[in-house]
Amino acid sequence: MKSFPFAQLCVFSLILSGPAAAFEFGPHEVEILYTPQVQRAVRSGETNANAELDIIGRFRLAAGGDGVWGETRLAFWALGNHTLGGSLSTSAFAQKAGLLWDPNDGDAPDPDWLLGVLALQQDFQTGAVGGQIEIGKLYPGNSLVASPYAGDDRDTFMSQIIASDAAGRWYDRIGLGASVSLRQDQWFATALISDATAQDRLLDVNTLGDGSNLMAMEFGLTPRIAGRDSRVSIMPYVIGKSDGFSQEQGVVVNFTHELGGAADMALFGRYTARTGGEPLTAGARDDARPLRRGGFLGLALNRPFGRENQQVAVAVLQGAASATAQAQGLGAQSGMEAYWKTSLGQHAEFTTGLQVVNRGTRGVEYIPGLRLKLLF
Repeated sequence: MKSFPFAQLCVFSLILSGPAAAFEFGPHEVEILYTPQVQRAVRSGETNANAELDIIGRFRLAAGGDGVWGETRLAFWALGNHTLGGSLSTSAFAQKAGLLWDPNDGDAPDPDWLLGVLALQQDFQTGAVGGQIEIGKLYPGNSLVASPYAGDDRDTFMSQIIASDAAGRWYDRIGLGASVSLRQDQWFATALISDATAQDRLLDVNTLGDGSNLMAMEFGLTPRIAGRDSRVSIMPYVIGKSDGFSQEQGVVVNFTHELGGAADMALFGRYTARTGGEPLTAGARDDARPLRRGGFLGLALNRPFGRENQQVAVAVLQGAASATAQAQGLGAQSGMEAYWKTSLGQHAEFTTGLQVVNRGTRGVEYIPGLRLKLLF
């Protein structure tokens, strides 16, 4: 594995800090996660084993005061992926098993190392409305249609249709950009624009002027339904045409509803539908989304059977194949994923899981998996 250019990250941090460097630097938060996992396609006889290393940090550049402007932070996230024991890559595993989407979002062995976030974050508050401005290298999947029960294959579900978004390319369009979020007791909104064609694993400025940008606007409500907290949002987005892809337009619906009760349950889901975003060149096919629409509906039980350190969750999945996937002989697929997670103290979690996918004419595939997340 290549070593991460940490010295360059420090240089970028000093450049971006600007006038805020005059304030006391701290407090800071740094977290290192290492998550090895292994999955086996029972009927296809294929195995995928990979591991992801994440370095996540937030440094406070200015504490803010009692006025409009609050805390100023520099946030970063660097990640690396690699296969274990010479096993198949994630995408090769999915292809050989006849799956419409990847069984996990590890992407191993590519990218080897990537700077996923390096951004200034500025909090503000005006009356009852608070918010945040973020400028720098952004990961849209961190900022938009968030859910505590989906969007992270290290901690919740592994399947790509839940851990990222197999239907829309918006989720992983990592590039330079800006976002503004607003929040109030009953609603929230986020607007984001970022470079949709960035390729450099650090800061890509060469593609800023090519006209292909991700533009997204999420609108959400946070009502209490039957006395329980809920969160529902809708996000239209557009990704401009590039040399590799046609223009993509889509809409994402996301919701979470806390059911409460002795089992502390939650119901959640997400659905994405899009048009366009099809590859225009042979080289772009590997980066094409396999679905033109798809999503999931799930149920999570926190502290099942009174066990404080455990979580059980299950979700049903469905996806309709894109034109590119259909050309490769794939059709609509559906299935389910379930996992049981146990916290082993403050620094480790062990998760067992099972995915069952109906591959249409190829029959049903069963994919058991094991995962260990280590926190430092």
